[in-house]
Amino acid sequence: IVSSWLLNSVSKEIVASVIYSVSTAAIWQDLHVRFQQRNGLRVFQLKKEMLNCTQGSSSISSYYNKFKAMWEQLGEYRPVHHCNC
Repeated sequence: IVSSWLLNSVSKEIVASVIYSVSTAAIWQDLHVRFQQRNGLRVFQLKKEMLNCTQGSSSISSYYNKFKAMWEQLGEYRPVHHCNC
């Protein structure tokens, strides 16, 4: 059931690359690795933007809000910790 749900939740191109996986866990792991890499690029971009962020002629409130928004976006990409108990 879970395999069907996963396969029906992704594009046809992705289905073609995971359809013959040996288990649902293998499909999940493939999707995790595939999409985690894209997150890595976004995390890098956000960190770079934060490093280059300056107040310039903006008010302190505007600067703070801009930086806080980037910080919150970065927080969305924190890895989910798994228990291997």
